[in-house]
Amino acid sequence: MTVTCNDILKLKSFSSIRLLAGEKGLERAITWPHIGQTVEISPWVHGGELLFITGIEHGQAMLPGVLDECIRNNLAGLVILVGSEYLEDVPRELVEQAEAAGFPLFAMPFQLKLVDVMKEIADLIVRDKLERKKAEDILDRLLFSPDADVQELVRSLLPEGRFQELHCFVCILGLSPKSKDRADAAEHLQYHLLSLCAVKNLGSGLIISIRFKKE
Repeated sequence: MTVTCNDILKLKSFSSIRLLAGEKGLERAITWPHIGQTVEISPWVHGGELLFITGIEHGQAMLPGVLDECIRNNLAGLVILVGSEYLEDVPRELVEQAEAAGFPLFAMPFQLKLVDVMKEIADLIVRDKLERKKAEDILDRLLFSPDADVQELVRSLLPEGRFQELHCFVCILGLSPKSKDRADAAEHLQYHLLSLCAVKNLGSGLIISIRFKKE
């Protein structure tokens, strides 16, 4: 999986953090937590960051511009620390702006330790990357290791004690490296495989690997 705004709502630290707006955007992927320590946001982000601001650099009058900058740069969401001399609360107008854009907007109590919140998010992202790397390595062994123990490899993908039958589809396509249609072909093929699984009731445990092999 990829860590999303919806995932961080389940973290311990977020039990005290309120989602104010942007529920429709909770599936936005988070690449990393980031603290906004300058007036301008754009020069310091790549897209996908979950931005935290304290009000020290961004007063209430600046918040609409900050939110607009977050949306334009395709950030994952905005967390505003409130309940201090800098910002007492998030203005209603900002909530409406975020809701209209489907952009996740959070209010975080100032007394929460920001370092703890960011560490918990960072740990989740790192664990996710490790799990995805593990799955990719297992898939490579399933595809290219003739002596691989298939049952053991598949079992290692599942939580302990939850081994079940998995339906695996492996597609190796011999397309020219000059072809401009490989991405479209992969998306088209994956759509049909998923449709077939739905028809055949092959639900939960599904591994689909679409690989392109140079001719």
